[in-house]
Amino acid sequence: MDAQHPSYGTGAATVLAPDLGSRLQELVAAWRGAERGQPLDDLHRECSSAAGPGGRAILPGYLLLVEGLTAYKVRPASDAAPGRWETGTQNHECLAGLVGTLDYLAALGRQSLDRFAARFPGMSGRRLELHVALAAIQEHERTLAERLLAGLQTVPGARIYGLTALEDLPRRVPTVAVTIAGHTPRALATALGERGMFAWDGNYYALALMERLGLEASGGALRLGLAHYNTIEEVDRVVAALRELVAS
Repeated sequence: MDAQHPSYGTGAATVLAPDLGSRLQELVAAWRGAERGQPLDDLHRECSSAAGPGGRAILPGYLLLVEGLTAYKVRPASDAAPGRWETGTQNHECLAGLVGTLDYLAALGRQSLDRFAARFPGMSGRRLELHVALAAIQEHERTLAERLLAGLQTVPGARIYGLTALEDLPRRVPTVAVTIAGHTPRALATALGERGMFAWDGNYYALALMERLGLEASGGALRLGLAHYNTIEEVDRVVAALRELVAS
């Protein structure tokens, strides 16, 4: 199927490659394989990363697929992929931040090579460091989530929304929405903030979900988010503070 759209500044038409459907199916199949734990190395070798508007969005796609499309671009932009998918000057500061992020993750990985490197046979260098970093982060965040969920269940009147069973931890992130009977989410978040603990209240832009749960009219829920730099001691402080607030 041809999709006719005038390309900005080129006067050309956007024509989809004849084999677009089959290529997309290959791409989807590859990513589904990755979800089952299969490596993406072959896919990575064939993929090109093209920056979207502002240079922040990344569009993965096969080079042959990308090169078979006419880009919506300004005329001075290169016709070569991936540059032709830029709509203007690249977001250099964001790209620098991306490099810094990868450097940071690689550094984390180097600290945990002795524990996790064996999980990734055949890998070395920066690639191994990044895989190890994500494995270490995942393990630590699951430990934090387990501690937080167990602690919240000891707070009188607390109701946790989402998965709470230990076997379900791999299916969730360490961010928890909770309500406590007799206390508004705003009051709880304020009290935690006064104690030096950062939390959020409201709907966190998940308006439809909060409405469906019947929480929007009463202020949504308290959100407690953990990350790899948090500690077990900090989790215990939050739970202790909530228990103290409920008892007061």
